[in-house]
This record gives sequence, structure tokens and C-alpha cells, in this order.
Amino acid sequence: MKFEQVTGASIAQLWTTVEPHVKLATSLEEAAQVLATALYTHFAESAILARAYVTVPFAALPPPTQAFVQALPGAAAALTATTPVLSLVGTQGHKVDWNDRRKSKQHAAIPLLSAEFVDGIPMIARLLRELGVPLDWIDSHDARRLVSTIEVRSGCSMLRTRYGPWMTGGGK
Repeated sequence: MKFEQVTGASIAQLWTTVEPHVKLATSLEEAAQVLATALYTHFAESAILARAYVTVPFAALPPPTQAFVQALPGAAAALTATTPVLSLVGTQGHKVDWNDRRKSKQHAAIPLLSAEFVDGIPMIARLLRELGVPLDWIDSHDARRLVSTIEVRSGCSMLRTRYGPWMTGGGK
């Protein structure tokens, strides 16, 4: 399927196919890999790469990922234990190295230090802009702005409904 052909119904059907496999996963990484592989396969006509990220506080990252983040130019001095970091947990793509998150050379983890810092990472900055998300939400630390923007752009309130108040500032 091509991205241009996506509808709410086609996404719901894809999720119906993927959900049982995700539920059987024994780790977040395994579930994310299932999802990345399914997205890449489903959108094979349009996609060259599918990735799944989770946001994790810097202190909760495994030591190798912490080291990766600390080595990023301009990151070490601004990091705190609570700095949110986009952490790559699943990946599937055309190149062999794109099928193992541990082989990511540039996008294994992206600290959300500031709008300016993220703007310097073209892949992530462009993705957020294409989703209609202004980068200044990073400086405001207001995840509700991110979720609300994605809901409006997608016409889908599934994020808030399915994943509950923690995504919208109403819980932890």
C-alpha cells in the first residue's frame, strides 16, 4: 500500500493484524520491532524505512544508550537525569543495518534538549514538521500540545482514548 492510500479503516485493519503479535511480545523492544516490521511491509510501495521510538528519561536509558547520547555534539552539558530522550526500539528498512536498532549510527537516541537542538537533527525535525508539530513544544515541556496536534492532524483521538491520561498530562 502507498501512504497516499491510507485511511482510518486501513490503519485499524493493520492494527488488528499486528495487535496479537504485539501482545505476545515479551519486551517493549520485541513489540516495537513487530510494529516497525509490519509498517515497513504494509507500506512497501512507499517506505524505505520504518522506525519506532519511545521517550525515556535519560537516567532510565541503558548505559550504552546513555553513552551514545552523551557523545552527541552539544548534548552532554545540557543533559539532566530527567531529559526526555527519543530512544529507538524498533527498525525495519531496505538496508540490512536498518533492521537492527543496535546498528543505528545517528538516530539510536535523540535527547529532546531544546527546539534548537532537535532542529539540528534533520530526520526528526522534518518528521515533526510533517506531522504539523512545531518544535517549540519541546521547550515548553507540554506533551499535551504534541498529542493534541497529532490528534487534530490525523482526525483521530485514539492516542488519548487508548493510552490514557499519562499522554495528556493527566497522570504519570
